[in-house]
Amino acid sequence: MAAIASEYLADVLEPERFAAAIFGVTVAFTVLSTNVVGLRTWVRRRQLSHDDYLMCTALVVNLVHNAIVMHGTFVGIGSPDSRLNTELVTEGKKAGQRYPRILDRCTANQPQYLFLWQMFYAIDLVCLKTSILTTLKRIDKERRFIYVLWGLIVLVSILSVAAVITLLARCQPIQANWDGTGTCINSNVFVALAKTAYVFDVLSDLAMAIISTLLLWAPEMRLGSKILTGLALGLGVVASIASVLRTVYTNAYSSHDDYLYNTGKIVLWTVVECGTGIIAGSLPMLGLFSDIRQADKKWDELEFQYGQGMPQKTTAGRYGRRSANPSHP
Repeated sequence: MAAIASEYLADVLEPERFAAAIFGVTVAFTVLSTNVVGLRTWVRRRQLSHDDYLMCTALVVNLVHNAIVMHGTFVGIGSPDSRLNTELVTEGKKAGQRYPRILDRCTANQPQYLFLWQMFYAIDLVCLKTSILTTLKRIDKERRFIYVLWGLIVLVSILSVAAVITLLARCQPIQANWDGTGTCINSNVFVALAKTAYVFDVLSDLAMAIISTLLLWAPEMRLGSKILTGLALGLGVVASIASVLRTVYTNAYSSHDDYLYNTGKIVLWTVVECGTGIIAGSLPMLGLFSDIRQADKKWDELEFQYGQGMPQKTTAGRYGRRSANPSHP
C-alpha cells in the first residue's frame, strides 16, 4: 500500500501559486453553488418547474467540471514549465491540450482532461443559461420579451452544440486529442472558432443582464427581495466579466511556452463564470423563502395576540379564513 501511495504521489504535483488559486476558487464555488441550488430546490419543492430541473442539471454537470479542474491542478494545470517533469506532463495531457514541450512541441493535439473540461463546460453553460432564460420567460407575464428570450435560448443551444461538434471533430480519431496518433486542425483555426463563439456568448450575457434588470427590479419590492435581486444582478455582471476575460486569454490555446499555465487562465475564468451564473440564477428564487418566513412570523404574532380567533395559516405561508364552526371550513 505504501509503495502504491508513493508511486501516486510521485506522479502528482502539489498546486502552488496560480495552480493553488485555481484549486481554491474551484472549491469555493463548488460549495457555494451546491448550497444555493440546494436551498433553491427546498424553497420551490412544491412547485418545481423546468427551470429548476435545468438548474439542478447545470449543477451536476458543473460538479463534474469542477472535479476535472481540481484534479487538473495536481497534474500541471496552472503550473509553469519549470515545475513539470516528463511524467507529470504525460499525465497533464489528460488535463489539458497536448503539452507543447514534449517531443515535437505540437499544440494541435488536445489531451483528455482539458478535452473533458471543455466538453462539460459547453454542456454546463447551455443548461445554466437555458435555466435562467426559462425563468425569465416565466416571469415575463406580459410577454414583452418572449421572442427575444426564445431567440437567446436557440442561440445558446446552437453555440453549445457547435462547441461539442468542434471538439469532437477537431482531431481524427478522437484519441488523437490526447495521444497525437492522428490528424488535427491547426491550432490557430481552433482559436479563431473559440473567439467567435466567445463573442456571441458575451453578447448573450449582455442581453440576459438587460432583460433580467427590466423584469426583476421593481420599485415596490421589499428590501430583502431588492437585496437578493441586486446581488443576483451583480453576480450576473461578474459572470459576464469572467466571460470577457476568458475571451482575452483564448490565444493560450496556441501558446508554446508555459502552455498549461496559460491555459489555466481560461480554466479559472470558466469556473468563475459558471459558478457565479449558477448562484445568480438561483438567488431570485430565494425571495419566496423570505416571503414564507415573513408570513410565518406574522401568523405567530397574531396567534399570540388573539389565540384561536384569527386567520388560519396555510401550507404556503398565506392566510385563509377559519370558520367558527368546524363543520364549515
